[in-house]
Amino acid sequence: MKRILALLLALCLVMSLAGCGGKKGKYDFKGVDVEYYANLGQLPESEIKLGDDVDTAYADLMAEYAHEETEEEAEHEETFCLSFTEGKYTVISVPTVNYYYVTNEKDEGVSAIAVFEKAYGFELGTVYVEIKEEMEARGFTAELCDLDKNEGFFMPYAEGCKSLTYQFEKAKVIFVFYENALSATAIIKE
Repeated sequence: MKRILALLLALCLVMSLAGCGGKKGKYDFKGVDVEYYANLGQLPESEIKLGDDVDTAYADLMAEYAHEETEEEAEHEETFCLSFTEGKYTVISVPTVNYYYVTNEKDEGVSAIAVFEKAYGFELGTVYVEIKEEMEARGFTAELCDLDKNEGFFMPYAEGCKSLTYQFEKAKVIFVFYENALSATAIIKE
């Protein structure tokens, strides 16, 4: 009797695990609606949007990243939220995300956001073909081309980078690839 019960339990366990392996599409990017977020002026991974007040965004980021420094951080003088001017832009930088505004147009708010991690459901390192095919399945097309230095102002190492640029009603979204792997994503106000 115990053997039969153990066999039935084992069979139930195997069947329940088999049910978890549902069929997925070619790529599984969690179905993030890029167009929706682009027209909001936002990346789903960030609460700050294009056009947001720069001072408020900076204060919110300072509060979010404020913490007591560890000895290692103090030794290396790491800063978790900093602001600096780079060319015509002022950058508010936190780990993996940079927020930009045109320095002499501060009252226009945040004009670009660059993310150096997962964005719109696409993991860092995703190859460009996967993103291109996924975006085409959603009805959007773009050709892989060299990253324009003016458009790629947010990339610290733009040389050798390629990009897929998607134009939406209120913003454009740029996926940047280095050696065919996603290395950054940006949304830029139009």
